[in-house]
Order: sequence, then structure tokens, then C-alpha cells
Amino acid sequence: MTDIPAGWYNDPEDAAQLRYWDGLQWTDHRSPVPTHQNVASGESMAVVNGAFALLRDRWVSLLAIAGLGVAIAIAGVVIGVLGLSLSLEPGLFDIIETTTDANFNPDIDPVDEAFVDSITWEWNAGIVLVVAGWLLFLIGMYGGMAAGTLHLASARAGRPRNATACVAMMLRRAPRWVGIGLLWSLVSSLAVAAVVAVFVVGVMISPVILVILVPAALAGVIYGWPFMQLSGTGLLLAPRGTPPFRHVVSLVRANWGGIALRCLVVNLIAFAFNIAMNVVGLIPLVGLLISIPATFALYSYSIGANLLIYEYAGGSVDATIPDAVAA
Repeated sequence: MTDIPAGWYNDPEDAAQLRYWDGLQWTDHRSPVPTHQNVASGESMAVVNGAFALLRDRWVSLLAIAGLGVAIAIAGVVIGVLGLSLSLEPGLFDIIETTTDANFNPDIDPVDEAFVDSITWEWNAGIVLVVAGWLLFLIGMYGGMAAGTLHLASARAGRPRNATACVAMMLRRAPRWVGIGLLWSLVSSLAVAAVVAVFVVGVMISPVILVILVPAALAGVIYGWPFMQLSGTGLLLAPRGTPPFRHVVSLVRANWGGIALRCLVVNLIAFAFNIAMNVVGLIPLVGLLISIPATFALYSYSIGANLLIYEYAGGSVDATIPDAVAA
């Protein structure tokens, strides 16, 4: 039995419980079989209601994760700006001060034109800071969403990990996620390039061909959207031995209509929420105070809704994501 990976399994001594297997033996950690309401199995709006319910129940931990992610992202921006300042000659702040002057016009002023021509890029240590800052910014923004997804998935299993544990798990798994994500990006870029090439050739042969190509491309985007929306959640949650995108493809193909409808409803609600945020944001001061918690709510709603759609589709969750000690 030593080949079975660590995780939660049905307790051989009590069918009503789960018990944690550490990879070698059963531990004393037990937990009731989760009986949470499968909010994603009903009508499409159940996903929306369930996502906001997750925000209501887990907002403290989600706020801690989001706060840490924003802090890391801000640190990345500061480091990146410092790197740019060291790499640009004259310095970044001098460039900003000069080019933002109301009288700056290089098209008619020789002095301003000479200043623009004098700007050079120095390949020095500042480049390292720029790259480091960029990476920190990505870790803060996307890592926060990944850690939030891990937290909500563990909470749905009845054994939530705290914010610190979720961030630590995110950092441990980040190299694998980044590697797979870069591979997906490469394949996606090649696919987009192929589509663009087909359009270019079609136009060169006859513009009439666009009558066929445009609807076909639109249909392809509509059909592929549910696969793309769940691919990120599948990458974060699927068991380590399961190819995440292949897993998502099999799930969506088995129930494309139900999943597509739920993705549509979730995205429409998010779109409407985002418009309302932009309108309220126009109000001086009050708009700023409201937009900050509203942005957090939208961020939490999005990851919660994608998790519930993934659950509705029957997606597998890695057994090590729920907290082994929470029981």
C-alpha cells in the first residue's frame, strides 16, 4: 500500500469518515465525509450565488491572501521602477519630469527633440532589477489568485488551509504551473499565428472568403471559451499525475452546454459588476473608497465561480490540497 500517495481517503474503519494516509500508514487525522451543498449542480444562477456565499464565508482568509499578493506586486513595481531608473540615461524620473511638462514638444522644439534623442538604454544591473520586479509583479497578481483558489478548494473539501499555508503551497507548485503555462502560451501563440495566416491568405485569394472565415473563427472562439476558462482552475487543482488541460478537455466535452451556460452567466454578472464599479469610480473620493473593496469582491467572486464550475464539471482535486491537520 506504500505506492498510494499521501491524501484523504475513505476510512477503512468507518465509511462515514475520511482518514489521512501519509504515504506509508494511516494517521490519526479523521474528518467527516464532506456534505456541503453542491451549489453548482442546480440552475446556472446557483454558481453565482455559491460564489458570493464563498466570499461571505471565507472573506477574511481571501483578504489576507489578496493583501499579500498586492504587497508582492507593489514590491515588484518598486523594484522594476528602480531598475528602469538605473538602466535609462538620463534617469527615469528626469525623463518623466521633462516629457510631462506642458511645454514639451519635440516636433517643433529642437531642444526637446535633442532630449528625446539623448535617451539611451544601459545594459547594467538595472536590467536584473527590471526582470526581478516583473516576476514579483506576476507572482503577486497571479499567485494571489492561485493561492485563493487553493484556499477555497480546501474549504469546499471541509478542511481549509489558512492563508499562509496556501501561499506556501502556491510557491512550491509555481515552477510546475509556470512551465505548463508557458507551454500553453506557446501552443496558443502558434494557433493564433496559424489563424491569422489563414485570414491573410484568404484575403489575398478573395475577400469573399471572409464570409466563411469570420463566422468560423467566431464559432471557434465561442466553442473554445469554456475550455480556456476552466484550464487555469484545472492547472491549479488537478492531481499531479493528471495532465490538467487534457483533464479539462474531457470534462467540457462531456457537458459542453451546461458548462458553457454557467460560464456565460458568471461572465455576464462579472461584466455588469465591473461596469457598476467603473460608474461608481467616477465619484470623487467616494468612488475610490468603494472601488477598492469592490475590486476585492470581484476578484473573489471570479475564483469562486470558476471553482464551482470546475466542481460542477466533475473536476478532480489533488488530495494534498485540503489541510491534513485541520481534521
